[in-house]
Amino acid sequence: MKSHFVSRQKFMFHKVVVHSYKCLCTLFLLLFCLDFVQVKAQGNFIELPYFEGFEDTTTYSSWILNAGPNGQGASNKWYISNADAFVGENALYISSDGGNSLSYVNTAVYNVAYKELALPKGTYDLSFTWKCVGEIDADGLQVFWLSSKMSTNSSATSEPTFMKGGKLVFEGREFLCGSKEWQTSTTTLTQQSTTPYKLVFVWKNDASATNPNLPSIIVDNIQIASQSCGKPENVTATALSTDVTVRWNGGATGYEMMYRLYGDNEVHTVKGINQTSYTLKNMKEGVYDLFVRSCCPDDTSIWVVQNNVLVYDPASHCIDFIDWNREGTECRTGNHTIGGHFDNDKFVPNVSGGSQNKGAVDYGYNSSASRHTKHYIPGEVDPRTGNMLPTVPEGEVVSVRLGNWNFGGEFESVTYTHQIDSGSNMILLLKYAIVIEDPGEKQGHKREEQPVFMLELLDEYDNPLDPSGCGDANFVANTTELIENPNADGTWHVINAATPILWKEWTTVGINMTEYAKYGPLKFKIRLTTFDCAQGGHFGYAYYTLNCTEATIEGLSCGENAGANINAPIGFNYRWYRVRDNKTVCKTQNLQGVEKNDTALYRCKVMFAQDSACYFELDASLLPRFPKAQFSPRWVPQYCNENNIRFQNTSHVTTARGATGEKCETHRWYLKEGDNWKMIHEGDSLTYRFPNGGGSYDVRLETGISNDECIDDTIITVHVPRLGAIEDTICDTICEGKSVKIEGRKYMQEGLYRVFRGTSFGGCDSTVYLDLKVIPKQKDTIEAYICSNEEYILNGQVFSRTGKYRTVYKADPTKQCECDTVVTLFLNVANLDISDSIELCSGDDLVIEYSVEETNFTSFEVLFNDPAKAAGLKDVEKRPVPEDGRIVLKASDISVKTTEINPVTPGNYVMNILFYYVADDGTTKSCEYEIVLNVLYSQSTIEQKFDNMITLLDSEHNGGYEFSGYQWYKNGEPLVGETDNYLFLEDVEVNKNDVYTVELFREGESVGIKCCGLKLDEGTALENVDNMLIDVASNMIEVGDKALVIFEENYTDCVVRWWSTTGIMLGEERVSGDTYLSTTPQQQGVYLLEFVVGDERGVKKVVVK
Repeated sequence: MKSHFVSRQKFMFHKVVVHSYKCLCTLFLLLFCLDFVQVKAQGNFIELPYFEGFEDTTTYSSWILNAGPNGQGASNKWYISNADAFVGENALYISSDGGNSLSYVNTAVYNVAYKELALPKGTYDLSFTWKCVGEIDADGLQVFWLSSKMSTNSSATSEPTFMKGGKLVFEGREFLCGSKEWQTSTTTLTQQSTTPYKLVFVWKNDASATNPNLPSIIVDNIQIASQSCGKPENVTATALSTDVTVRWNGGATGYEMMYRLYGDNEVHTVKGINQTSYTLKNMKEGVYDLFVRSCCPDDTSIWVVQNNVLVYDPASHCIDFIDWNREGTECRTGNHTIGGHFDNDKFVPNVSGGSQNKGAVDYGYNSSASRHTKHYIPGEVDPRTGNMLPTVPEGEVVSVRLGNWNFGGEFESVTYTHQIDSGSNMILLLKYAIVIEDPGEKQGHKREEQPVFMLELLDEYDNPLDPSGCGDANFVANTTELIENPNADGTWHVINAATPILWKEWTTVGINMTEYAKYGPLKFKIRLTTFDCAQGGHFGYAYYTLNCTEATIEGLSCGENAGANINAPIGFNYRWYRVRDNKTVCKTQNLQGVEKNDTALYRCKVMFAQDSACYFELDASLLPRFPKAQFSPRWVPQYCNENNIRFQNTSHVTTARGATGEKCETHRWYLKEGDNWKMIHEGDSLTYRFPNGGGSYDVRLETGISNDECIDDTIITVHVPRLGAIEDTICDTICEGKSVKIEGRKYMQEGLYRVFRGTSFGGCDSTVYLDLKVIPKQKDTIEAYICSNEEYILNGQVFSRTGKYRTVYKADPTKQCECDTVVTLFLNVANLDISDSIELCSGDDLVIEYSVEETNFTSFEVLFNDPAKAAGLKDVEKRPVPEDGRIVLKASDISVKTTEINPVTPGNYVMNILFYYVADDGTTKSCEYEIVLNVLYSQSTIEQKFDNMITLLDSEHNGGYEFSGYQWYKNGEPLVGETDNYLFLEDVEVNKNDVYTVELFREGESVGIKCCGLKLDEGTALENVDNMLIDVASNMIEVGDKALVIFEENYTDCVVRWWSTTGIMLGEERVSGDTYLSTTPQQQGVYLLEFVVGDERGVKKVVVK
């Protein structure tokens, strides 16, 4: 039964796509229910783990609501309905309006809801998710675990008798209230009998408060699971940009995780987690709920919930406005006192402390003491506005609250320093909402003493960026003006109280930075400040977000629908007019009143909302525009395990006159799976990771403009190459003395082992590692030896030096073979210094030099990798370690062949040298060192000829190698132009200390290998024939022709010899006279024609075609 449920769950996570929030809730609860391993106990026990999400009437219908007459007649009753829910549509909650909302009235009652549950004897985790504001010890929830035989009816006024015992305490709390956000509470149930018990929820409500503190109690997702599979403890989530790392404590064999983005229509799951942390990569910006549970062989724990995890991507914002530690962000606090004034309607406060009190004052969004803090809880509203003002504006995930609702004449400011490039067309977007008290003249407050919210735009030296005040704004509490002129600004509202509270709806203000960056880069400051009243008795605070957009017209005409969705930048006042006659068309952000098929040029005057004298203008042509989808793929694999294709998006906008140079507005990427198209990305650019096995895939790009009123798409079949396999790691834990067997080999010692290595492909090897943890038995002393390039890890501590160490192992109660152990470690480290790269001339002896400090090395052996063995090298079995630190291995020791030139194929290979020693326990151990062996061609591959000429032996004499390329070197430096198979040192004085070598390129290879160097013997160099006044009529002769030799003198005895460039003499003749016709070789090539007259010798190069 267990495997059936797990298999079904996996299918549902990977095959079901949710397309609505309602479907999301249903699926999420179904996953919750199916995801519990259903273990049916004997008798009438409930199935464990138990879960109640109040979505299935067959399970929640057995709940008894409003038990007894006093419960049925109460004003505040229990309901299972859909006024709110943590997951799904339904929950259990108190309501005074028939279940329509989480309301309650202040009438005394102890109202009961309960369910009978039968559990086997044991210890269990009980948890549920809830929220309730209420009032401490007056309006809230209490929970009890009581025998089913006990009466648990509701009571109208006095505390029922059953509440004297069985009360459950959750993390030190027995009365749950005081939270308007969802909370998850957990406690322990100890069941000592098999008789049924009741899980009892009691809503306690007295009549002490004048106004109820909403919401009432709501409960969702009740879980009960045995503690035999311990739940994850201390779950935390840390977000760094778009990555979220979840950590917890636990001793289970595995874990599972689920997460959801608030407002998204998809639930994600992660299975097979075998460690106590997991990082979710590339998360979409937003607020998440995370769920983690333990998985044991026969059971699972309850889900542990981590609510409201904020993922904020600074890279997607032009200004990171929530990071108080960001370079260029400065927070200040101080006091606002009497003595301020207005200068041309700009507020000039009288403040103190601001120059000294730097740094954010942030105790969290729930604290009234916070003066710079972040709000991001979905659905949170400001209670001082009658719960009408959301703390985060629509379309954003987080806001900053500047100030608080405490008194004391405080002021707070945040200053952001930002730089834009020359020619930037950036618009700074400020979304803000204000909450301020208005004591006014009735309470003796002048205008300059009122609470104020102020926006300033400054240069980098704190001077106004615009002397005319464009970009600055003051908002002063003034209820009188609002009442007398209610239509002036419909975003302001009044909460009537002894001191009226003014609050402003979220409002967007745009500030055009284009003019300021016309003539070069611009560094500027944005400063936001809130002031309490100067007399110290009334508060003022504000919420805000900062972002940027471009000073451009959006949504220009699409297709034949001219002027349908043409918008100026948000956050300003507007005047649209037709350019040809300056006629005003409209005064809205959106261009209106345009006839169909209009292709005229329109202009928008975009004015600062606080000052219409501050403006800029943008043009909009209504010539029909169309999107053109276009992209190309490029293979960009990474790390040998990411088979990535980067798609270059060149989509653009066109008109009848061709491409406009504009980009399309929307971009959606689809991958074909079977007969369906699956959207894989939404955005301009895309790098997509395909399976490492490669293959052909159909990719579709759909682009649009004008809010997708016009779209275009294109499909490309992408041929993805195959990529090498990904490295994998098997994690296992055994007790000391046991072993794990993989691929026929047993492993008993703790460490990381390479247990399998696949065939190399595409430059990547498929490798499997075993990460083996060994739980030690009780020991007092460990004597260990390690190599100098190794580390010894004991109880999480790393040791790499010789010494004595002490550590304590703490027992894990879930591991039978583990106990507290005090261990003393005597560690000896073998410090050996050896080169990691050695050169060897093919056929020569191999010399390995090393130095070592105090070790017990007794023997060594040398092992070559498979390519080295294929090249003719062979392993060297164990031999005694020489005392002088110099290992000499004869050619016959390491080479399969020794009787020919270049018995080992030149190339780069890997050899491992193992030094063995006997440990104190009598076992033989080794230290292994990997060395790159660079095998060069033998010096015998080249040969000195004529004292100043070096030739390359042909394949018959060099070991059978054919070469296609050559490069000669002298003393390690390449000789320019010397790329033949011989080197003639013409007019060069031979120096016996010079070393010559040649880099040889074998047929079909692009990388050359050098031969070992050769020093020339000094003697009589071969002189150029011109010094002997002898010449050849032509140095380029066809096969079969004769070479005409011309002598300046009438020689009586001249020896003429033909030589190949490899040093083989092809013919010899004796001639006399002043001319001579010499027969050329019968094969085309380059030859040397030698002349000997008495004691003089010379040579001439001849090309036979």
